[in-house]
Amino acid sequence: MSVPVVPHGAWPSPITTDLLISGTVGLDDVRCDGAELYWLERRPSEQGRVVLVRRTADGMIKDLTPPPFNVRTRVHEYGGGTYAVDGGQVWFSDFRDSRIYRVAEGEPARPLTAADGRRYADFTVDRRRHRLIAVCEDHRRAGREPENTIVAIDLESGSVTPLVEGDDFYAAPRLSPGGGHLAWVSWNHPDMPWDQSGLWVSAVTEEGDPAAPVAVTAGPRRAAGSPRWLADGSLIFVDDPDGWWNLFRWIEGEVTALAPMAAEFGRPMWTLGREEVEPLANGRLLVRFVEDGVTRFATVSAAGGDLQRLDLPYTDAVAIAGAPDGGVYMVAETVDRPPVLALVDLATGVETILRRSAEQVLDPASVSVAEAITFPTGDGDRAYAFYYPPRNPAVRAPEGEKPPLLVRCHGGPTSAAGAGLNLSHQYYTSRGIA
Repeated sequence: MSVPVVPHGAWPSPITTDLLISGTVGLDDVRCDGAELYWLERRPSEQGRVVLVRRTADGMIKDLTPPPFNVRTRVHEYGGGTYAVDGGQVWFSDFRDSRIYRVAEGEPARPLTAADGRRYADFTVDRRRHRLIAVCEDHRRAGREPENTIVAIDLESGSVTPLVEGDDFYAAPRLSPGGGHLAWVSWNHPDMPWDQSGLWVSAVTEEGDPAAPVAVTAGPRRAAGSPRWLADGSLIFVDDPDGWWNLFRWIEGEVTALAPMAAEFGRPMWTLGREEVEPLANGRLLVRFVEDGVTRFATVSAAGGDLQRLDLPYTDAVAIAGAPDGGVYMVAETVDRPPVLALVDLATGVETILRRSAEQVLDPASVSVAEAITFPTGDGDRAYAFYYPPRNPAVRAPEGEKPPLLVRCHGGPTSAAGAGLNLSHQYYTSRGIA
């Protein structure tokens, strides 16, 4: 059967504008609590409401936050880090009033904090002292810039106690196993956290107060972030002394580089609560990194730093959580299907899909796959791009005809281009436009 010849730009396509705006559920912020799994869903069918969902050990999936709850926060405006879970108890920020609510199985959500103009995000549960530790953004001073602090929130009374203050911005308060130390990131005007930010560690007294903080890394043009405590009391983080966000390990004042390379193991802190390192059951660390504009995955030894690349089909993972019996849960993207929440066996690559963001609407044979390219630009620099050639197996272009090229800048500044399936890109490539 001959394939009809149709000029570029006039190819018939199954991707309509209605399909582009149809409901695709956003999946994010995966967390484990024993054998139970939690994640967030942004639902277009509910005017973008963000819902906290739980999957029980027996596979039952249930919404934990019914309407009108909206699990979002506006700390630093972009939010993130909107909930914490521990022992079946869940605490979350509601977008409507910025209060923290508590919810458990069989109970309605109840407010913990007051509706007083303070916003909260990036929660850590301090079991030892029965409290939450969080970033607090105080909007109570009318006409003045909001004040950022790290605070403790009593889980019974909801009383709020400042723990760390003095800098303009805070992020990633992380409590060590056993609660003996607290790590956090801070920065000041006029810097953004990827320009210059410091990582701090402080001992925590029995009463819960930080004492004698020390700078793990700080200084001009240094940008640290993504602290993650390990069971042995060491702290993994990213820092950029050589211009690349690489991995480092801190323990008892000593800092060691892990797997240094020309790649980014962190990402700009547009939102709070992102974890760039995930400890695995076998003692290694799962990491994602960007190399030549392409996201890759690997495991790294926290002790020796050796890096073993993983052959996974994913173009990115917006959320990762280690499974208690091995493997990892990932909200993962690929080149030819919408994102999914899956349990992935890293040894075999086998995935078990738990939730799809949308039903598959394209035949993989008709998907234009991104090709990572570089090209020269001014002053001897290089620019990076993803090129999508026209693709539609139902037709072919006239011999020798070149396709029109649509050049798109990534959404910014708070975004970056990725190689995962994007129906708006396929809308054009399926019509014969590069």
